[in-house]
Amino acid sequence: MKYLITLLIVLPLFMGSCKKDHEENGEDYGCIERIFISPKDHDIKSTDVPIVDKLFSDNGIDNSNFRYARYFQETRNRQYQPFELYNYKNVRVDQYKNGLRVFNAGMIFAFVNDKQDFVATNPVDVSGLDTVAHLTLPRLRKLFSDELKRSYAFHSQYADFCFEAEFGYYKKSIAIGNNENKTVKAWRVTIKGHRDVPAGYYADENGKLIFFDSGIIID
Repeated sequence: MKYLITLLIVLPLFMGSCKKDHEENGEDYGCIERIFISPKDHDIKSTDVPIVDKLFSDNGIDNSNFRYARYFQETRNRQYQPFELYNYKNVRVDQYKNGLRVFNAGMIFAFVNDKQDFVATNPVDVSGLDTVAHLTLPRLRKLFSDELKRSYAFHSQYADFCFEAEFGYYKKSIAIGNNENKTVKAWRVTIKGHRDVPAGYYADENGKLIFFDSGIIID
């Protein structure tokens, strides 16, 4: 009986210590899943994919590292002589490097009568960066949960939802006049079933928040 009483006293102290360590480590063991989005998992209608494929092929553009994010076409009227009608197509793509998506380095291609008219480039340099992730999923869940709670728009309404985390690269903003092309390994965390917004972007090196996209536009 004496040993049982001792055990009952020590056990809560041990459990309290574990809880303290758990909190200090900043991890949340709720539901979070790692997802992989292939460059061929296009975000446009399947019937439009062959059209875009042909546009790139006919114009000699390597699309092996592109994921189609948006596509539209329309007939336009030229604003100068001979004022003829022409077909305009616009494609926005996500870039992939080393098989990973660059979260914020989209490119836009414009085609006039199926000939490339212009391209809005967004060069990305991932030299020196590998594809090994360091942050754990429980750590990412904790970081994103805390950010949701801090947001006036979401509070804690998503606290018990399952999250999704995608590993890739993020091209960090650079100061005007600075030609440095700074890209880091990063995570994009979203709520399962709500893949667009809200979304949190975290540096894989230290878990620092790079950007939180609430999807709210303030005039």
